[in-house]
Amino acid sequence: MNLGDRILVRTRRTLVRDLSRYKHRIKGMLNFWGVRYPELFIRNKTHWSKRFITWLKEVNLHNPSARIALDIMIDQVNQLREAQLDITRKIRILSRDLNYKQSVDILVSIPGIGLIAAMTLLTEIENIHRFYNLDHFCSFAGLIPTSHSSGDKDVTGSITKRGNKALKTILIESVWVNFPP
Repeated sequence: MNLGDRILVRTRRTLVRDLSRYKHRIKGMLNFWGVRYPELFIRNKTHWSKRFITWLKEVNLHNPSARIALDIMIDQVNQLREAQLDITRKIRILSRDLNYKQSVDILVSIPGIGLIAAMTLLTEIENIHRFYNLDHFCSFAGLIPTSHSSGDKDVTGSITKRGNKALKTILIESVWVNFPP
C-alpha cells in the first residue's frame, strides 16, 4: 500500500464531486431559463442517461450565449463521466493486486462495503497496527464526539469535524446501508 494508490482513490472522489457540481449547475441553468423536464425524465433514475443528455443538447434556451454555456457544461459532464469510469476501472485493477486482494475480498463481504469503499478504507488506513488502540483510530477517523468541559461541567456533542474526511464519510455511509438514517 503506497501513497500513489491513496492519491488515485482520492482523485476518483474529487471527480465524483466535480461531476455532481456540474450536474447541479446545469439543473440551475435550466431552472433559470424556465426549462421543465419532459415527463420521461421526471423520475431520478432517468436523469443523466444518454437520452437525457441528448435531450439537453436539443433544449432551446432562446439565447445563443446561454446555449454555448450549456454545451460547454454538457461537454464537461461527459468528460468527467469518462474520467470517472476510467479511474474506477484502474481502481478495480489495483484491487486485484496482491497487496490488496485478500483484504478487499474480506471487506466487500461486509454488507454496505463495496469495492470503492474497501479501497478507500485500505488506502487511507494503510496499516491498522500504527494505531495504539481503538480511541487512537477513532480520533484519526474523526469518529469522536466534541467535548466541552469546565470544572464539574462536561458537555459532549456530535462527532468532531476533525479527522480524515474520506475515511469518516466512507465509514458513515457504509453503516447507513444497514441502519438507514
